[in-house]
Amino acid sequence: MDCKEALAWYERQWEKDRRRWEEEKRALVERLEEQAAEILRLKSELGEREAQLSREFQGRLEACEGRLEEERAAREGCERALERLARPVLGEGFFRYLAQALELWDQALLEEARKLDGNGVEAWLRAIWAERAEALSGALAGQAPDWRRVRTGLVLEWALLAWLEGIRDG
Repeated sequence: MDCKEALAWYERQWEKDRRRWEEEKRALVERLEEQAAEILRLKSELGEREAQLSREFQGRLEACEGRLEEERAAREGCERALERLARPVLGEGFFRYLAQALELWDQALLEEARKLDGNGVEAWLRAIWAERAEALSGALAGQAPDWRRVRTGLVLEWALLAWLEGIRDG
């Protein structure tokens, strides 16, 4: 092989390598463009998915916050109800007024019993009054008195007063 043939062979080899290289370059450029397009598509999908998840979780968060507020309001309502239940049903003023009214009643009954000169009636009345005073002071202190005994004592006092008035009036 002489120099011209060797040169021609090298030029053919070089041309073949250059075409192959150009082909590989074109393939790589296409592949890079495809990958760039894929990256853009994936970024777009990722952005859409992030936005969707963000909206979804924002909705969930708002729903949870709404439920939390409802539960807080319900808890506060329960606390207010418990506070109301902890307070005596009848206020202190009622018991003070009741004590004054019963004191007048007791005076009238005592006067009638004294007129009768009555067989231990005054001592019995004082015992009932002491029990009633204890029940009323217990109610003012937040205790639960035995209201049946208090009512029974009042009914007995009323019956005694009616009987004493009947005896007096003849």
